[in-house]
Formats: sequence, structure tokens, C-alpha cells
Amino acid sequence: MTLGNLIKGPLVLLFMGLTISSEIQGYWFSFVSLGALISLADLGFTTILSQYISHNAHSIKITSERKFIETPTNVDIFIFILSALKFYFYMIVIIIPVMIAAGFWYFSEFEYLLPWITYTVVGALFLLLSFIQSVIIGFNEVEQVNKEKLFSIFSVTFVTIAMLVSGFDIWALVGGYFAGTVVGGAYHYRNNSQLWGQILKNGYNHVSIKNLKPVLGLQTKYAISWLCGYLIFQLYVPVIFKTHGAVLAGQVGLTIAAFSAINQFSNSFISASTPRIGQLAGQNNEKKALQLFVRSLYKRCFCYLLLAILAMFVFISMGYFDYFLGLSEKFLPNSIKIMLAIMFFSIGLISNLATYCRSHKEENFTVHAIFNSLGVVLSIAVFYENIDNLFLSVSSFYLFILVPTGFYTNRIF
Repeated sequence: MTLGNLIKGPLVLLFMGLTISSEIQGYWFSFVSLGALISLADLGFTTILSQYISHNAHSIKITSERKFIETPTNVDIFIFILSALKFYFYMIVIIIPVMIAAGFWYFSEFEYLLPWITYTVVGALFLLLSFIQSVIIGFNEVEQVNKEKLFSIFSVTFVTIAMLVSGFDIWALVGGYFAGTVVGGAYHYRNNSQLWGQILKNGYNHVSIKNLKPVLGLQTKYAISWLCGYLIFQLYVPVIFKTHGAVLAGQVGLTIAAFSAINQFSNSFISASTPRIGQLAGQNNEKKALQLFVRSLYKRCFCYLLLAILAMFVFISMGYFDYFLGLSEKFLPNSIKIMLAIMFFSIGLISNLATYCRSHKEENFTVHAIFNSLGVVLSIAVFYENIDNLFLSVSSFYLFILVPTGFYTNRIF
């Protein structure tokens, strides 16, 4: 999956810059930012589910034929999984009309409403696929799910670029999203249908949302953190779209996407080791869990810094070829890029610390997340008219306040 993200991000961003106008680019990233509202149906639930399974089902084994080894202890976990699926499905059904209504309010131009509705429905299907994959990840099948995601990422990349080149503009975003969801779902079914057959067979008759009681208390804290996360990551583009217009919103969105992709790729070192850390924590092997986390954190930091420096070199070099490519005008100035690089390095560190904490079924970052989101909202409210001051304020807030308090908050570490 890390290879796929490394290829997808730069390629899609490059073809976007070459094929669509600055105005459509603004709508593109407004779709992405508003589309993240679909995560309100999740609110961290897939993370809790994956970590709960890895913590409580570390003795459950999967054979080379992709079947669970039948034991009496399997049934309780299977019942829990299906109860969670029922809860998750209800949440998705509730959020879809909310999302569509938000689009009607936000995008007044009729030509963007149909793509928005389609994008919302596809987003709901993708969210359901993410839930299903998180279950398998909980059984320490990270490599298997990463293969699924790799095929999905390649599908998104190919279809998005093909549609961009063919002149489909905003529909390229929708088409790529749909292709990735279908391919990921098909690959998951091919490899895990027998596992899901066993889960359904053993747990179907006892499905009840009451079975989620062990995690609902923790879910409340996760929900607050996830809601704050939306404000932290996705608020910039919609606000700038409404206050400054589509062109500047597109520049902000594209530049943020570049450093967000670097952060996501770097964080894969942490996400790949998280199920194993959860298993070690479940076995009370704290020393090995901490050692694994620290090794992964070093790799993550080194990878991010290396890629961020490389990205800045590319951005600076790009200016010399602007006559042929015309890409510089699609991004924010280099001074703001450096601020965003610092911001996403800090965001990644905080996220990594929170992930380690949650692998122990602890949630110490709720107050920190609220403080984080309030700081971002306040910065946007005060500095939204001046983009330079806005991102200088936010990056300083992360580096000098949130990172130190994040280390202090993670008492386990």
C-alpha cells in the first residue's frame, strides 16, 4: 500500500495540474473536504473495532486456506463483529441524506450537484468497505488488506488519470473513487469470503447493538477526537472557497494534498505495526510493544523528512519549467509550503502518539484533540483573510504547543 500511495499521489496531482482549470481544482478539493463529512458515520469506530479484535482475539488463527481455526472462543468475537456491522450500517444510512443536503447548500451550480450526489453514495460504499477491511486487519492480516488497498489505489490512479486526460473534469474524482471501491471490494471478497462465511454462520443469530457495550464508552471519546479531526484537516478549503473563491481554495487544497500524501505514506510505518502492538499489549508484553512503536516512529520521521525535502526541491525546480507546464500557479507560494511541511510533520507525530495510546485501549487525547481543533478554528477565524498569517499561526501552534503537550499527554509512553 505504501508503494501505491507513493505513486498515486504525485501522478494524480500532476495530471490535475496539467488538465483542469484552477476553478475546477477548487471544486475538486471542496468535494474532498466536504466529502470527509462521511467520516461522521465512522467517528473512529473502525479503529476501535480493529484494535478491540487484535487485543481480544490474538489467539484466533487463520489457515493458509483462508479459514478460521474453529474454537469455542471464536463465537463471541464473531457476534461482536456482526453487531458492529449492524450499527455501522445504520450510521451510514443516516449520514447519506445529511451529506446530500450539505452539497445542495454549498454547491449552488446545478452542474456540480449530480457529481456530488454520486460522490456521496460512492463514499458510503467505500466507508463500508473500510469497516470490512478493518475487521480482517484486527486478526493481524495487515499484509493481506494492504494488497487489497494496493489494487484499489492503482485502480483509482488509472481511472482518475484516464478520465482527466479525456476531459471529464470533476467526474474524474467520482469515477476514480468508484473504481477503487469496486476493485477493493472484489479483491476482498475473493480472498476473504470463507472467513466472512464463518463469521456469519456462527454469529448471525445473536446480533445486537447491546453487544457493543465493551467499546461504546471508548467510542464516545473517539467520536470527539474524530470530530475534532475533521475541523483540524478539512476546514481550510471550504472556508477559503466561500470567502476567497474557487481558485485560491484549489491552491490551498492541492498544496495540502501534497504534504498530506507525504504524511500518509510516512505513517504507514506506524499503521503496519499497530495490530502487532495491540496484540503485545493484550499479552501484557509492554516492553516489546514500546520497542516496536519506537522503531516504527523513527522510520516514520526519517521518511517524512526525506520526502518533504525532496518535495520542496521539486516545487522549486518546477518554477523553472513554468512556461511549459504552468503548474506553479496551481500551488501556494514556497514559503507557505514550508509552513505546511512543518504542520504535517507535527500532525503525524501527534497521530502516532495517539495510535500507540489507543492500542492499549486507552484514550488520553480527547482533551488534546479539542484543544487542537479550537486552536485551528480560532486561527482560521482570525487570519482567514491572510493565508500567510493563517498557516504561520497554525504551524507554530502545532510545533511549539501541540507536539510537546502530545508527548506529555501520552502517559503510557
